[in-house]
Order: sequence, then C-alpha cells, then structure tokens
Amino acid sequence: MRLWNIKLLLCSLLLLTGCLPEKKSPSASFVEPVYSQQYRKGAITARVTLSETHIPTAGKIQLTIEVHGPADLEVTLPNLAAQIAPFTLVHRNLEPVVRSLPNGRFLYRWEWTLVPALPGTISFQPLEILAGATTIEIPPLTIHVVSLLPEGLEHLEIKDITAPLELLPEEAQRKQFGQIAAAILGVLILFLLLRVLIRRSKRIAQHSPHENAVQALENLSTDPLEKIQQLNEILLAFIEESFQIPLAGKTLKEVIQALPKKVFLGRRQPLEEYLSANEHARFSQRISTDFPKNFEAFVRQFISETPEQKSCA
Repeated sequence: MRLWNIKLLLCSLLLLTGCLPEKKSPSASFVEPVYSQQYRKGAITARVTLSETHIPTAGKIQLTIEVHGPADLEVTLPNLAAQIAPFTLVHRNLEPVVRSLPNGRFLYRWEWTLVPALPGTISFQPLEILAGATTIEIPPLTIHVVSLLPEGLEHLEIKDITAPLELLPEEAQRKQFGQIAAAILGVLILFLLLRVLIRRSKRIAQHSPHENAVQALENLSTDPLEKIQQLNEILLAFIEESFQIPLAGKTLKEVIQALPKKVFLGRRQPLEEYLSANEHARFSQRISTDFPKNFEAFVRQFISETPEQKSCA
C-alpha cells in the first residue's frame, strides 16, 4: 500500500510538470549593426568604430578610434568637436589607452560619447589622423537620427477657440449674485477707507497760537532793529490768532483801538507802551541797549500769562 502511494505521488508530479507551459528562451533584443572600418597606410593601421548608426534623438553613440603602431608613437587627432556638428561631445578620453599587442606593436585607443541635437541624416566631416609622419584619412561617417515625436508635428496648427459654454439658469443666477456681492463689498471697502482718511485728517493737530509764538521766538535775529521788528510781528500775530482780531495792515492807533478791554486784566497799559516804544524805535532807528532784551522778556511773559482758547470780550 505504501509503495502504491509513492508510485501515485510520482505519477502526479510527472503529470504536473508535463502540464506546465514550456519556458521560452529569452529572445535576443534587436541591435543595430555596428559600424567598424579599418584603414591601413604603411606600418600604421587605424580602426574607426561606431556603436550605432541609427539612433533616436534621445540616444547616444560610442565612437572609438584605435591606432596600431610601434612604441612611443606620437598620434595627433583632429578637433572632433568641430567635425561632428550638430552632435555634441558629452564624454571623452583626453589621453589614449595604450596596450601592447602579441606581435610587438602597441594599440592606442580613444573613446568619445556623442549626443545628437536634431533628427535627420547627418554626415561627419572627414577625419585626418596623424601618426608620426603618416597621415590616415577617414571618409565621412553617416548617422541617421530618428525623432521620437509622433508624425505630423512639424507644423503647429492653431485651432479655433471654442465658444464658451452657456450657463444654466441656476449658475447664471449665482454668478449675478456673486457680482452684486463683490460690488457691495467694494463699496464698503471704499467707504471704510474714506472714513479712515477723514479721521486721520481730523487727528492732525494744528499748532496753537502759543506754540506758533514760542517757535517763532526761537529764531530771533541778533540784529537789534530786525529783532524788535520780529518781536512786534510775533506779538501782533499771537493776539490776532488768540482773540480772532484782524490786525494785519492796521496802524498802531488802529491796533490799540481794536485790542479787547476786558481780556488783558491790567496788561493793556504796558502792552500799549511797548508797542508805541517799538514803533518809535523802528522809525527813528534809535534803539537803546536794553530795549530789545526788555521787549523780548515782555513778549514772552505776555504769551505765557495769556490763557489758551480765550475769546475776546
């Protein structure tokens, strides 16, 4: 019985393995033919190899140049970057790889990586390799570059712009409500801005008559005649601003008559005396030594003793 079970298990395994799909060997990927050409002149042999001759615009080519010659052979290569346009060099070996060969000669090997710029059929310019006193000429090399873009994209076609879709009644109503709300919001913002600007303009403090007079007293002239003239103008401007009395262009007699009688409370007489003495000194140009100093002290005292925001009687 046990032997029968073993036989049955082996038969099952054979059946299972026989039913499995046959594994296919991976097919070799398609590779473009490699270009390789050998040129010989005298004792010098040169070989040019291209890894690809048909590439897409996103591909690259490995260019190899080998020179077989004696030891210490001086090889001069052309300026490759100028002869492969519109291809670009992205990698190159500045110094050759030198390897000895079984026949006693040496192999000098250079490698470059080339990248295309535009699709099309491109021919490299002829190359000249100078090996010692021998010149080997390489004929033009032809490369085919294929674009990865779909066909028909050479000419850009600008299509007509489709007409805007019509809005549903509900969408049109919501759009209208949104426009009205935006307009109302804009008006409210404009109103708030105007209100803030008006409040700011009202907050700008205007200088009081006392501040104007004190500031003017700080800039008095040192010349006696000019100083008493300035003191007279400061005093009259202070009285005019404080009591709202028009004094501009009035004579001394008219100024004294326009002065309020009840506001000064006993200061009227010294005020009239200083105004009269100042006018006499200015017209006669005879100014005593102490008068400018005394007149300035009186003006300062008169301003400081005058209450602010007083109305005339």
